[in-house]
Amino acid sequence: MAHEVKWLIENHLILNTYSGTLEMTDFFGVAEKNIELMTSTQNRIHIIADLTDLESVHPKLGHLSELVSITRTFMGQPNLGTLVAHGTDNKFIKFLGTMIMQLNKTEWRVFPTFEEVIRHLIHVDPSLKSQLEASLPMVTDDSSG
Repeated sequence: MAHEVKWLIENHLILNTYSGTLEMTDFFGVAEKNIELMTSTQNRIHIIADLTDLESVHPKLGHLSELVSITRTFMGQPNLGTLVAHGTDNKFIKFLGTMIMQLNKTEWRVFPTFEEVIRHLIHVDPSLKSQLEASLPMVTDDSSG
């Protein structure tokens, strides 16, 4: 599986992009990179998961103790903000994400499009609006919705 973790807005918004089949080891790598970025700042950090090109999640749920550990470390970051995803209708992926988030008492939502994710983030954290408008003006234009 290919994945990328990067700042969409430096020190405020992380974009995780997934493609192919998600293996548990991939999940660990993405979580560790997110933790690294979150611990580099005191700002509240929101995270977007782009699942548009994610084909499946490997059904083998080995490494369960490591999964629980890395998830708790990730979810326990004091500056973790909103977690949102877009680009999938896969019921298993949505269920798995919801289960992991509920176990960690963390809210997350899945939206059909990136544009809806951005509008939601602006709603929950208005401080993102000016930076998002500067970098994504077509997405943040309120006249379309």
